[in-house]
Amino acid sequence: MNFEELQKILKPYLPWLTRCHFLRIDRGGFFPDHLDVIQAERYGFDEVRLVGFVHVNEYGFKWIYDDRIIKKNNGTLWYFNGGKRHNVFSTDDGMILLIICLSPWDEKLFSTIFEQAKVN
Repeated sequence: MNFEELQKILKPYLPWLTRCHFLRIDRGGFFPDHLDVIQAERYGFDEVRLVGFVHVNEYGFKWIYDDRIIKKNNGTLWYFNGGKRHNVFSTDDGMILLIICLSPWDEKLFSTIFEQAKVN
């Protein structure tokens, strides 16, 4: 992924972008089972999470979400509910995720996510 590709992905979400980071997970790396809820008692305040699969493969990287292994492809961007249990495991080097955090959750953000998901 180069800078221009990253700009293209992030541009529609700039009004809501709170933070964005890449996670590189090498062989043997993992994030144990966890929730990403920032303020458990205030779900409306919590960030919306998108995850982009930048460099992954079916055999070297496992994304387990809500007790299911999610199949993913390089270059895809998924919404996920950080309030559901999830974890990741890598059995290969150089697996990379792009995490995009957005706030606040409003109707315009929902529409933007929906529009970006359409196949043109």
